[in-house]
Amino acid sequence: MSDQNELTQGGEVVQQQDAANLAQLPENHPVLESLRASREDWKREREQRQAAEAKATEAAKFAQELEQKLSRKHNRSQDAAAVDPDSQQKLENYEQLQSRVKELEANAKANEARERKGRIKAAAVDAFQKAGAHDPSDFFKLEAENFALRDDGSVYAYDGGVEREPSAYIESLKSSRAYMFRSSGAQGMGASTSTPSSVPGGKSFKEMNFTERLQMEVDQPELFRRLKAQSGD
Repeated sequence: MSDQNELTQGGEVVQQQDAANLAQLPENHPVLESLRASREDWKREREQRQAAEAKATEAAKFAQELEQKLSRKHNRSQDAAAVDPDSQQKLENYEQLQSRVKELEANAKANEARERKGRIKAAAVDAFQKAGAHDPSDFFKLEAENFALRDDGSVYAYDGGVEREPSAYIESLKSSRAYMFRSSGAQGMGASTSTPSSVPGGKSFKEMNFTERLQMEVDQPELFRRLKAQSGD
């Protein structure tokens, strides 16, 4: 099973259309790598959270029993002072576990949000590319707020209060933003747009460091591929 198929399984429901979109991406595509990292983070956080919750449950039971014991005493402050050091340590451990559980829950939510964004971007960029956008990634950045993820894992576009499939929504943009799409004739003949030999700032592709190249590959994948091909790297 390929990495793309693994990213669409493991307890998460993703429609066949989205799975097919991911399967079309190259193995080392930044979107897939981001999804893999998010998946691993999510699994690790889930295991840690489950372990912490089990310990927290045990500690909470002990804390409740100790609280009941203290409440039966006439002088709560004196009895609290008489609690043995071992019990006091367990109370402190309980508080630490509670704090850890909250931290893990927050991390899990962050990972889930990151994974959702990755799925939305993968599906939308693929739709922009199929529609003939000059730069699908840049176009998606302009329209990102109009795309969302359904509960079943499929991506849709939100157009004036109406849910539409990404391909239909993107087609509706061609009338007002034709300049951002390749003409149908140019697509059929395999024509390409002119390619700059340098990036903003005056650097050539060969002069860019690894971090700058990686950022360009994520933000402007088509430009990255054209410049890389020109440079011969």
